[in-house]
Amino acid sequence: MSFPPSQRIAITAAGIVSPLGLGWEANERSIAADRSAFRPVDFFDTSGLIAKTAGVVDLPTESPFHRIPTRKQSHVDRSTRRLLLAIREALAQRLHALPAQVHMHIGQADQTIPPALAQQALQRIPGSTVTQAAGLGHLAHEENPAEVAHHLLRWMAATPPAKAP
Repeated sequence: MSFPPSQRIAITAAGIVSPLGLGWEANERSIAADRSAFRPVDFFDTSGLIAKTAGVVDLPTESPFHRIPTRKQSHVDRSTRRLLLAIREALAQRLHALPAQVHMHIGQADQTIPPALAQQALQRIPGSTVTQAAGLGHLAHEENPAEVAHHLLRWMAATPPAKAP
């Protein structure tokens, strides 16, 4: 399905996750302070390597972007965690400027992106709305496709299309 340009949305922003810090402000402060980002590598064995130092990204202890159940934490590697942190920052920079109305249909039992986190995102998007589906989880559209389609079609019928800027 193809949409005319006035109905397409592209979020353009950048998130920085580097050894100098997480986010633009932290990186700017580190650069201004002439901080070195290199230090001894301590999260894997470097005894067989020539280089023993590197620019190491310090990741927060909490899961980036959403809470991941403890039993699934080992499935998320460092690269994926860095990617999720950069996406979170990029989205936070641009949510307020979305040129269209936004509606989220979320499951009340979602443990991947809890409803409270979705509510936080919606607070940054002017005029946004949400439907919380009782008893459904993260894949609400797969768990009960008819219910999700019903809610989304009702929202689309009641919402005029966005006008091109």
